[in-house]
Amino acid sequence: MKIPTYIINLKHRTDRYKNIVQEFEDRNEFNLTVFTAVENKIGSIGLWQSLLQIINIAKSNKLGYVLICEDDHLFTNEYNVEKLNEQIKYVSKIRGEILLGGVSWFDYSVKVNDRLYWINEFTGTQFLIVFANFYDKILDYKFYEGIETIDSMISKLSDKIFVSFPIVSIQRDTGYSDVTQKNDSKGVVQALFNKVKLRMKAIDKMEKHILSTKYSYYGSNYNDIQIPAYVINIDERYDRLEHIKSQFANKNEFELEFLIVQKEEKRTMGLWNNIKKIISMAIERDEDIIIICEDDHVFSGNYNKEILFDSIFQGAELGADIILGGISNTTQAIVVSPELCWIESFQCTQFTILFKNIFEQILSEPFDETDAADLILSMMSANKYVIHPFISRQKDFGYSDIPIEGFRTDQYDGMFENCEAKISRVRDVKKLLN
Repeated sequence: MKIPTYIINLKHRTDRYKNIVQEFEDRNEFNLTVFTAVENKIGSIGLWQSLLQIINIAKSNKLGYVLICEDDHLFTNEYNVEKLNEQIKYVSKIRGEILLGGVSWFDYSVKVNDRLYWINEFTGTQFLIVFANFYDKILDYKFYEGIETIDSMISKLSDKIFVSFPIVSIQRDTGYSDVTQKNDSKGVVQALFNKVKLRMKAIDKMEKHILSTKYSYYGSNYNDIQIPAYVINIDERYDRLEHIKSQFANKNEFELEFLIVQKEEKRTMGLWNNIKKIISMAIERDEDIIIICEDDHVFSGNYNKEILFDSIFQGAELGADIILGGISNTTQAIVVSPELCWIESFQCTQFTILFKNIFEQILSEPFDETDAADLILSMMSANKYVIHPFISRQKDFGYSDIPIEGFRTDQYDGMFENCEAKISRVRDVKKLLN
């Protein structure tokens, strides 16, 4: 069966018409129809109205799926008809709703197989396969004209969105957009798709690294193990000192040392310098792994030493540089084990496990007063992880020693909850698809 395909093209865009017809030339796997786009001064509304008409046609003709292409679609060298048909068959089998040939942005993903990823939110509908079980959701949806786009609408309506890997479709960089004003410059679209390509390759590389790593220590006895833990406290913060001492009370798995420091005018620099001071101490003492704690750290109900040490040993076998006890934000997570996830980025360093292989890099890393320690550490290493469910959060003291303009300290708890829920969703999708 040929793939039912509709190309949306504005009547006056004869340049795009010519390009898109050439793009599908000699590709006999597609049953091609050029659909004259609905004209509207707001491009997103015209595209939406065109989509509705095509979906109605597909529904009336009882099509199991329909491919809708915008006239700036361009096949990449990775396109393969057999692979595309396999993807269509798989997504249909699991009652998926959307299959994309390529995206210009996505928030986070889960690997399904070597050719396919699940994604949560995205931009880019130039190669959009809509399956029959999603037709009515689109037809019944109230589109917020002038505010929404098709990609944002689909991201909101569906939790069964998939994208080809490697991506097989990008947008032709014409230097203008009929829908998205911010893409009205030469080079913008190409840069977006290139960034996605690189990001997906990096994520896939890490997926393979994780899959190839074997663990052989579960059930070990950790009663005789202690790990060096350094706690940073400003000398005038007695409330924080008492709090952090209570957190480590009766936890003999930690070899605790307090670094009592003076408050510095340039507080971000102060924190980074204290981290470097601890690293220098760890090198001098020939320590392989250390924990650096800020004095607002609080153990969550998920904490126990078995989870901590299991995670550390897994990290060692993975060649980890950093493991976090809990974070307030990340862009992407990959499930490693019941207690550990790889993360693409992170914020917050209230409970940070550092491995020896990153010590010297931290000491030599450039840092100035406009930088933030968590963001610099996040950018320094690709081999970073978080214990999940989180074993660490931040206690709200009603103030911050490194305040962020326009951000209240009581907002952090919600950020930790949202981030933990995001990673939990990655776990849930992974279980569902595997």
